[in-house]
Amino acid sequence: MNKRGAFLYLLDVFIAVTLILFSVTLIFSSYLNIPEKTSAFYVANSYLTYYLETPVYELNNPSVSTMIAKNQIHNIDNRLINEVAYQLALGNASIARDLVRLTYDNIVSEQFEFIYRFNDTVVFNTTPLDYQYAKVVVNRGFMTFFVDHGSVVGPVLTEVVVWV
Repeated sequence: MNKRGAFLYLLDVFIAVTLILFSVTLIFSSYLNIPEKTSAFYVANSYLTYYLETPVYELNNPSVSTMIAKNQIHNIDNRLINEVAYQLALGNASIARDLVRLTYDNIVSEQFEFIYRFNDTVVFNTTPLDYQYAKVVVNRGFMTFFVDHGSVVGPVLTEVVVWV
């Protein structure tokens, strides 16, 4: 082998080793986008806070505006959680489900699964799968009251489960 052939061979080996090292470094330095446990807690808490503090009139959604125009919403000053409880107590499960679904679509990321229960009745569920085998499960329950024509109705147990 002459000097020119040896040089090209060494150059070829150097390029090959560099590409292999670069590929191995790239593979081992990349990571899968797995949500952390703290993000599941954050999602559950932020969703509950949103539901507990947001009045119906603050929803910027054409479907909710249509519900208000058709007088399907009891009181637009109610918080979302109270309006859902009120609709379920009246037997309007479809309106309650729509309110939960419309807010869920805008808040909770697709990587999380979600169940909203009202007195052990599932109002909204993103998946038919059970969260028994989930890595992280955040379960929050609270009591809901609402006022109907001057009388207080409740307590109603409302539960939100978010899992990964």
